[in-house]
Amino acid sequence: ILTPPPSFDNAFRWPVSVHRLDSGTSGLLVIAKTKPAAVDLSKQFAMRRAKKTYTAILNGIPTYEDSVIDYPIDGKVAVTEWEELNRFRCPNAVNLTCTVVEFRPRHGRTHQLRKHAAEVLGCPIVGDELYGPAKMLQKGKIFLCANGIALEHPVLNGDGISISEKQDALEKNPKFLSEAEDGTILLRAMIKVPKRWLAFKKGEEKKLKNFEKWMVKEGAACLMDIHNMMESKREK
Repeated sequence: ILTPPPSFDNAFRWPVSVHRLDSGTSGLLVIAKTKPAAVDLSKQFAMRRAKKTYTAILNGIPTYEDSVIDYPIDGKVAVTEWEELNRFRCPNAVNLTCTVVEFRPRHGRTHQLRKHAAEVLGCPIVGDELYGPAKMLQKGKIFLCANGIALEHPVLNGDGISISEKQDALEKNPKFLSEAEDGTILLRAMIKVPKRWLAFKKGEEKKLKNFEKWMVKEGAACLMDIHNMMESKREK
């Protein structure tokens, strides 16, 4: 898939990335195989026509109620749409809870989502050593994944593409291609979050269950000690 099309002019020897992901962030990265595609895709990102979706696990429960975060970064406008997806119990997290959220940034400032999570939602992203608490919930890679992208196809919307060619592409790739009301061919891709996320969730829930079992056991032992002490007093 990374091999440039042999019959296409201006093909790169090696694919070129047209945007970036913050260090530690996993997920989708858009690359171009040809110079015209690179120019078109780069322009879409610069003009904010490319729409990205991120999923993150937060340490705690967000208290910010508005679905849109408008919080400047380094004096520049930075807006992020967000919504809560679900929660799960986590023994070392704030409020014993981790929250899974979806982010849809309108801008692409450095560390935008990490700052918005920690400084606006009040819940740093799990694994974030820069904006997270001194006592890390999970060391290693940050739990932030760019798992969705939507943009205009860099080739199929060109002037030299016929309607029949567009329709043929749509029929062959219904999973990734769709047509907007204005006739623009859109390319969409979605991936699942890394498997280690599920392993982290299961591991934290297991820790909490073990802790609760220990509490029940210790509580029963404590009650037994109190009972024995009272019986001893009665005998005296």
